Amino acid sequence: MAEFNKKINLKLFQDLGFSNGEIKVYLSLIELRESTIGPISAMASITSAKTYPILEKLIKKGLISYIIKNKTKFFQVLHPSRLLEFIKEKENQIKLQEEEIQKIIPLLLSGDDEDSKSYALVYEGIEGVKTLYDSMLEHQKTHKEDFLGFSMMEDYENESMNLFFDQYDLKREKLGIKVKMLSTENQRAFFEKQPKSSNVEIRFIKNKLPSGIVLYGDNVVTPIWSPVPTAFLIHSKQKADSYRKFFQDLWKTAK
Repeated sequence: MAEFNKKINLKLFQDLGFSNGEIKVYLSLIELRESTIGPISAMASITSAKTYPILEKLIKKGLISYIIKNKTKFFQVLHPSRLLEFIKEKENQIKLQEEEIQKIIPLLLSGDDEDSKSYALVYEGIEGVKTLYDSMLEHQKTHKEDFLGFSMMEDYENESMNLFFDQYDLKREKLGIKVKMLSTENQRAFFEKQPKSSNVEIRFIKNKLPSGIVLYGDNVVTPIWSPVPTAFLIHSKQKADSYRKFFQDLWKTAK
């Protein structure tokens, strides 16, 4: 079985939710073709007491079956193409679960008046920052809200940040979310070199600005891109309203 396993990417099975025991038993049975529980247990190096429940799970997954000969169960693997059917069934199940979650989110929100509370969150690492910005996009799309922000100043030289925003901007443009950004005059040359978009409006002022702050809903977000991408979120209606008024007052005078 060791030689056979070398040809198989076991992580594929792990990613599909198979336990290590299920993987060993399934691959053992593929080699044996048809077998009673004893040889399967021996090849998989799992006790018979543990092998039988694993076989039951694989039967429920629709990947193996059994026949009875002389009152003895002989297990056999169904055609390996059943793995593709298993994946499709899993995808359909996830889609149904996603639809159910979408339905109950309003109920969960209504059960606790979250908007009346103030709190702070930290999103660390590129995946954490991505999670935050995806939720930001979802909010802006749902509430038909513009992206309001102050430019990142010297962080625009950060390559990982530029790559992130290249991908993020594509998502935002597809959703038709407009951007209003304030920056300083010394960054005008940088922005004028960037590709133009009808959904993006940048205005400049001579005074200093807070760096990188983004406003959405009742949230104030401050991202930092080095040494580790991190975003700090403050959820506070009072704080968000204050920053939004500050932004709008500057917006009126900016060029």
